[in-house]
Amino acid sequence: VFAEWRLVRQVPAGYKSYEVGMNLGFKDIVQNVAKVESAIHDWIDASSPKLRSPTIGELMEFESESGQHPNLPRLKDRTAAMGLLWVRRQLQYQTAIFENLLLEDRERFPTTTHVVKDAYDQVYGSYHGWAVQKVFTYSFQSAPDTAAIFRHMNPHKLKELEGMKPPQFSSTDESLDDTSPSVPKNKKKNVWGWIVDNVVGRFRKPPSQPGRKGGNNEPSSA
Repeated sequence: VFAEWRLVRQVPAGYKSYEVGMNLGFKDIVQNVAKVESAIHDWIDASSPKLRSPTIGELMEFESESGQHPNLPRLKDRTAAMGLLWVRRQLQYQTAIFENLLLEDRERFPTTTHVVKDAYDQVYGSYHGWAVQKVFTYSFQSAPDTAAIFRHMNPHKLKELEGMKPPQFSSTDESLDDTSPSVPKNKKKNVWGWIVDNVVGRFRKPPSQPGRKGGNNEPSSA
């Protein structure tokens, strides 16, 4: 579900080069989930008549006791342990992208390309070979800007947020005009920064406690 969501909701039409890398990520997740499913079937067959799925702990214990990983800590390729490891890395990669956005560090991450590249280096830099790294580099250099991704994920919500301020945003990472009355003088803010300020900022406010004076009792972002 996560892999399909990412392809459908984070790849706007017209970004073919970016789509190449995202498709590789999709295939990687599917192949690794298949390794886990295969191991689950093996566990069920060996644990008859238990007609249930194992926990991750039971699955790892089953593979260890059956001698599937004789050279620990090196994992055997076609196993649940290896599949779970790489699926986890995919989730970590996506999380790192969102974390970079939340940092609001516009000097370090002036464009979406910088955001994605940093996340990739954090998670995959030490594991992918030269050829795979080149494919991903080619892909995220063609990444759509943040506004385009948000627009593709939820165009109605983005339109609602854009209506909160007079300036019209472009589809690039260019800064807003300094002369705009809604932007402080000598302070430029790009679309990504504005979205973070207006969306993430709301959820960063600590939730009020029930019965507390002046509280609005809004639910927390968790």
